[in-house]
Amino acid sequence: MSESALQLWHGVLFRQQADLTFESISPHVAEWTGLEAPRALEAVHPADRAKIDAERATFRLRHAHTWRITWVEQRRRQTTTGYEGYWENITERIHLDQELAQAHWKDTLGTATRRLVHDFNNLLTGVLSLSDAYLLKVRADNPAREGLQLINQSARQAADIVQAIGGMFREAPGRRAYENLAQLAAGATDMLRRVIEKHSPVKLEARQESIPVYVDAAELKQVIVSLGLTLTPPINLEAGLDKKEASLRISGVASERSQAVPAAEAFARRNDAMFVAEDNGYSFHFPEADFSEADRQARSILLVSADSDQAFQVAELLRRNSYEVVIGGKDLLRSPDYRFDAIVELLEGGDSLLSDADVIFRRGMSEKEMLTALSAVFDA
Repeated sequence: MSESALQLWHGVLFRQQADLTFESISPHVAEWTGLEAPRALEAVHPADRAKIDAERATFRLRHAHTWRITWVEQRRRQTTTGYEGYWENITERIHLDQELAQAHWKDTLGTATRRLVHDFNNLLTGVLSLSDAYLLKVRADNPAREGLQLINQSARQAADIVQAIGGMFREAPGRRAYENLAQLAAGATDMLRRVIEKHSPVKLEARQESIPVYVDAAELKQVIVSLGLTLTPPINLEAGLDKKEASLRISGVASERSQAVPAAEAFARRNDAMFVAEDNGYSFHFPEADFSEADRQARSILLVSADSDQAFQVAELLRRNSYEVVIGGKDLLRSPDYRFDAIVELLEGGDSLLSDADVIFRRGMSEKEMLTALSAVFDA
């Protein structure tokens, strides 16, 4: 396998010995792994390591510095001394497949639910009308009156639930506006009380009556309900405002996250929020609305850093200066959820790992130096 062939190939060609060590491998695999090319297998995600000795397999590579995930498809064949084959980067294909599958399922579920809600509401209307009519005719001392009252009461409660579910589907996500997080949390809490098991406690604590945020209210309520349904009661919601940061925590014992968490992460990205998933629940963190968000032309920044604590501090600094900031890896550039105006790399020291970073922030830079460097990019 010649060096020129390795450079021309758009994926990664390799030759392995019987023990899977590489005799040769395309050097640009280091862009996917953050490691020297011969150490590429060290970047295989721990959950996928059992797949690396298969002739046909799909697994993840995790960048050693940015933790960016690259999905690769492996094809190889056995030789007299070991193996030879290639890795193809299929990250974009995986993302598109996931997005299409989720979009199709949400559309199908939404259509089916709206039809079922409509049909069920028609049935309830008949039950309510008949029970109201019979209650007017049945005397107070009639033994059947108590049963009719129970039927009427249950039908009204069911109608309230149907109305609430229908309301969620009538509120179309996709539009951000100024909202009170305390009120949004109260509405989501009421919905959770209706849809989880009867008598299961769902409590809300709002530390302030008014918590201004700039969010997509319809999507947030849907996400809260989806997350709440993955928790085992008792479920507690807590909304508050502290030092210009609005927070919403949903606590309980997590049981299943496969569908709810990606949707919550996507919502957070679209609404300049941070989402955290833990064993005992979930939390959202929003910047407090200053009522200039809708009027200004936001400049969106991708902040890449190996130090998450430092990244959060720098992101907060930039957000205070009217920038929209997302912390992540370069793979987000392919996501349809984002449109970035600049890429900023935060370095502890050494050389840049990104060839296309617009700005490099180094540890020790002052706020003024950072903002000046960014202004130079946007004003160029």
